[in-house]
Amino acid sequence: MCHALGSEAIDSLQSEFAVLRVGFASTESSCVLTLCGELNGTSIPTLEAQIDQIGRSDCENVVLDVTALIAIDSVGIRVLIGLDHYVRALGARLTIAGARGKIGEVLAGTCLDLVGAPESPGSSRQQVVQSSVLLTEGIPL
Repeated sequence: MCHALGSEAIDSLQSEFAVLRVGFASTESSCVLTLCGELNGTSIPTLEAQIDQIGRSDCENVVLDVTALIAIDSVGIRVLIGLDHYVRALGARLTIAGARGKIGEVLAGTCLDLVGAPESPGSSRQQVVQSSVLLTEGIPL
């Protein structure tokens, strides 16, 4: 399973993590999903298998650790937004941690709650979040 890796280790292992690996850990009120590799249309079933565990737990806080995520496409972004809606429907909160570089830039433009993500220079994250929410609400994922 993937562990927290420094950016140099992630860069050197990119070819090894061309597929998605998902880790799941939980305590009484928190769950952590760790993504390693690429989140795209072909890797979604790997993530979905672990998402089911959230519904069977009593997690109030769900943390999605994307430190070792090396690529995400538009399908992956839609799945993460759908995950956010799913977690909220369960009465919990989703937070994404470890979004850096290109992944951080991409996810900063969504309605997702990010910890330590970069903000684009000259843009207002609040405006981006509001428009993303308007565009994604009511869209079946």
